[in-house]
Amino acid sequence: MISFMFYKISIFLCALFIILIPYKSYSQENEDWTMPTMHKRPEFPGGRDSLNIYLRKNIVYPESAKKDSIEGKVIVKFYVDTLGYITNISVKQSVRSDIDQEVIRVVSNMPKWNPGTLEVPFVLPITFSLPLVRRNVQ
Repeated sequence: MISFMFYKISIFLCALFIILIPYKSYSQENEDWTMPTMHKRPEFPGGRDSLNIYLRKNIVYPESAKKDSIEGKVIVKFYVDTLGYITNISVKQSVRSDIDQEVIRVVSNMPKWNPGTLEVPFVLPITFSLPLVRRNVQ
């Protein structure tokens, strides 16, 4: 009876020991054990809703594009570095140079983001559309 109880307690302690041992990864560079780290993504201050508010408040439709009734979607790519700063801004889908430049201006003037643990690329689609009354209907 005692040996059966000892056996049950031994199994329980072994299972508990296995569960409680944290996962470790081996680093060959310095030959020591290190805990794996979780990566945190950068975030615009206040989150996605605040980013949308920032874009709506700061994007100015270029007058020449309004006059020519130009509409479309600019897709811009940029990186947020580990300090929260915007870097490497590039237009991946263009509408017209004046609209593209406005998007670059607004993205480059974004406030510092809440930084992550890695430099991360972001892709933003920004649509320019005129109210129905301003569109040239032919």
